[in-house]
Amino acid sequence: MAKVDKMIERYKGSISTRTINSLNNGDETSTKKYLEYMCKLWLEVRNAPKVVKWVKEFDNLLPYMENKDIYHSDYSTYTKLLESIEVAKDVKDEKTFIKEDNVHVLIENEKYIMLLPKTHRGSVKYGKGTKWCTAMIDYPNHFDDYKKDGYLIYLLRKKEEGDIWDKVAFYIEDWNVSFGLMDVYTSNDIEKNSRDFFSSSWSLDDINYISSFIRQYVTYCEYKKHAKKEVNLIKDTLSGINLIKLNTYKRILGEDDNDIFDKINKTLSEINKQMSSFKF
Repeated sequence: MAKVDKMIERYKGSISTRTINSLNNGDETSTKKYLEYMCKLWLEVRNAPKVVKWVKEFDNLLPYMENKDIYHSDYSTYTKLLESIEVAKDVKDEKTFIKEDNVHVLIENEKYIMLLPKTHRGSVKYGKGTKWCTAMIDYPNHFDDYKKDGYLIYLLRKKEEGDIWDKVAFYIEDWNVSFGLMDVYTSNDIEKNSRDFFSSSWSLDDINYISSFIRQYVTYCEYKKHAKKEVNLIKDTLSGINLIKLNTYKRILGEDDNDIFDKINKTLSEINKQMSSFKF
């Protein structure tokens, strides 16, 4: 007798055949090893799609689960299951997270770390516990919008004091860099300004250094972006020179010295080759 038939027989009068078939279809394992557990969980929550979703999450996170037996008492209720899934997600994140790929650390010492998140994943990890929209796991677009239009920087205390200044987000829009204007957000996502930061629970020495560093850093980044733009403009100009047209016009103007043209051609080709090797 197939496992699904056994469950239909066992839970006759408690769970409809239609529901058990739905749970059975949601169990993608070859042995239908989760089906009986799913039936028991359904009796608690009475929602087949949710049961299927949770069990699939469990199965996907199995390598990071401390206890891999779903029939263990650790997972006897849906709340225990969900708590274990969240723990496993954190374990997975720690084991698979490559710091350098996701954040750019600006300062790190015994008191705090200040960083620029490069990816949404990095923003979520270091913004955990805050209400920042840029750190919301289900809304990466918020992070992308901020990153696209300016500089987003996180400041995190290593030894928290339990106030809204333990985690601070700074944001400077591109067009505000030259004015030195900076938005400040506390961990509960209340927008402040630079004056508020100076009256926060951070020491005055730290505040002065951090504020100065951020402004110098974003100014340097803007100069770097401008330099990159100018170099690319020169590259495009040089690569766009039409040597065939140049040679034609040269002859029309009565210049038949092919040696000069060959030198120009060789020099320009070498310059373009060198320019194309520039990495930014």
